[in-house]
Amino acid sequence: ILQEAYEAFPEYGSAIADLSNEIKWIGNEWGTKKIDNMVKLGLFTGTMRGLSTIEQVISAAYPSQALAINNARNESDKLTYEIYNQEGNNVDVANAFKHIYWSAYATSKIGAEYTKLFTNAHEFGWYMENKNNPEAMKMDLHNNQRGRIIGQNYPLHRLEEDVLKDIASGNAFVIKNGKSVLTTPEWRSR
Repeated sequence: ILQEAYEAFPEYGSAIADLSNEIKWIGNEWGTKKIDNMVKLGLFTGTMRGLSTIEQVISAAYPSQALAINNARNESDKLTYEIYNQEGNNVDVANAFKHIYWSAYATSKIGAEYTKLFTNAHEFGWYMENKNNPEAMKMDLHNNQRGRIIGQNYPLHRLEEDVLKDIASGNAFVIKNGKSVLTTPEWRSR
C-alpha cells in the first residue's frame, strides 16, 4: 500500500518512507503474527472497522493512542457538523476545519508525533481517495499539520476558537477551482 502511495504521490516520499519504517519496526518489534492477531481481533470486535490496513497496524501497536485518535476524530466529526451543518467530507472549509481540529485535539491528548503517525497512516493508507485529486492530498496533509501546531500551542478548551481563527487568518487549505488555496477572512463560520 505504501509503495503504491509513493508511486501516486512521490512528492511525499519522505513522509511515506517514515511511515514505512515505522511499520517495519512494528513488525520486527512485535512480530507480524501478534500484530496480525491483534488486527483480526480489532476487526472482529469492530474497533478497527473502517480503518485502512496501515491504520490497523499502527492501532495494533499503539492501542491507547489509537483510542485517543479515534476519540479526537469523533469530537471533530461532531463539532464539524455542529458548526457547518455537514460532515466535512468535501474539499471546502468544513473539511479544513475537520482535519485541523482532529489533529489539534489529538495532539493535545497524545502529542504531535503520535498524531502525525496516525494522520499520515490515514492519509496514505487511503491514498486512492486522493489519487485523482492530488490537491486534496496536499490540502489534508497541510491542514493536519496546522492542527498539530495548534494542538501544541493552545489548551484543549480553546481549540475550537483557535482553529476557527486559524482558518479565518488564512492558514488553512481548501480547494477552489481545482487548486488548494489558503483560506481568507470570508471563511469565518461563527
